[in-house]
Amino acid sequence: MNVGITTDSIRKESTGIGFYTKSVTAELLKMDNKNHYYFLDFLQTPYNKDRLIKIANPFKFFKTYLWHNYLPFKTGKLPVDYVFNFSACPHFFPFQQKEIFFVYDISWYLYPECHPESRIFFYKLFFKKTLNNCYKIVTDSLCAKKDLITVFHIPENKISVIYPPFSDTVNDVKNIKFSINFPYILFIGTIEPRKNIASLIKAFKKLKTGKIIHHKLIICGKKGWLYNHVFTLIKTLHLQEDVLYLGYITDEEKKYLYKHADCFVFPSLYEGFGIPVQEAINYGCPVITSNVSSLPEVIGKAGITVNPHDIDALASAMKILTTDEKVRSTLREEGYKQAKKLSNTEQIHQLLNEVLKIR
Repeated sequence: MNVGITTDSIRKESTGIGFYTKSVTAELLKMDNKNHYYFLDFLQTPYNKDRLIKIANPFKFFKTYLWHNYLPFKTGKLPVDYVFNFSACPHFFPFQQKEIFFVYDISWYLYPECHPESRIFFYKLFFKKTLNNCYKIVTDSLCAKKDLITVFHIPENKISVIYPPFSDTVNDVKNIKFSINFPYILFIGTIEPRKNIASLIKAFKKLKTGKIIHHKLIICGKKGWLYNHVFTLIKTLHLQEDVLYLGYITDEEKKYLYKHADCFVFPSLYEGFGIPVQEAINYGCPVITSNVSSLPEVIGKAGITVNPHDIDALASAMKILTTDEKVRSTLREEGYKQAKKLSNTEQIHQLLNEVLKIR
């Protein structure tokens, strides 16, 4: 059979969906030697050029949403039997092929204030219809699966769960573009309201005001929607010397920062999975994260979980991990154990067997 995979989430500066798409696709191509895979995209990139079926994107505005609604028409005559739609972008018309639709979270529904109105508009119009029309749904956590069942009443047997496989193929870096000769607390993620970076900064300020720690806070990630409030808060709290924003970083730089941080803090309000938490424990970095959505499922016993709205609790957890090496060491070892559980690729085998009958 011929399988089409959407790759428009994989770009030079990919975020969570792009990382997930690359890691799951790599396992699909490794496991399945019976079927043929092609990449569906409107841009040729170094990643997709060898298997690309290019489908033009004629839209000047809302390029992603409109292209994904255009795609079912353009793929109708293609020699493709299945479409693995990793984009999570809803569409009104169904594919003529069997669509495996990947869903990472429903934060647009649960936390609409954390998304632009255009996104809410498209998802309200087309999301439920896409869930009903597709052949199979894949989520990145049990939490995301439960959300679809509870909120949208999707039959449980229509949904599979695949955790993002983690593979450490990144070389260690000794010479990086920034100079770090001080202890630090780390955050990596898109700069947007849902990541709750403001609470992290306020908790950090408490510790600095009380002269409890000598650390700096390093923030890395792409500027997303409504990012300005983060930088305004840093100035308001007079933290310009203690909070460093490094922007979007390479995989090598990311690995370096995880391995040398005293702790990684990820106080997100809602996550379908939380890839940065998975990365942190794989690289031996102790984690503080939220006790909501999928994050307790991802971290297990390998980190400290707190109410993301509780600034005092967040500050207390940060104090523990920046001052107690014994606790850091314990969480580091638990993290390695948890990382192995999450990297089990049997979920992908099960999906391939169920959908494409590769066994």
